[in-house]
Amino acid sequence: MIPRETLIFSSERIKACRTRKGYTRKEVSELTDHLYSEETIHRWETDRIPSRLEPLVILADALGCTIKDFASPDIDLRMKGEHLPVNIEDIKSREVDRISRLK
Repeated sequence: MIPRETLIFSSERIKACRTRKGYTRKEVSELTDHLYSEETIHRWETDRIPSRLEPLVILADALGCTIKDFASPDIDLRMKGEHLPVNIEDIKSREVDRISRLK
């Protein structure tokens, strides 16, 4: 897994990916099975990007892009022998469990 501290994401790129696909925030919330609200997605698009990698992986999957698409253009995300988790269903399951514990 890529160390979180080495990942720098751009809220503008998150929004650009969503708008390029023609989705509203409500539609993106639906695509994530309502794991994340419209307001949460709005926050991510206005410089309040999550500190955890999992929400970005789920968002990228819902939008049909990768988290590399969210990276600031000056950031090198080459993997140097480390790989991002590839099982999106496992990531979603862990995120659902985490969110349910918060309620």
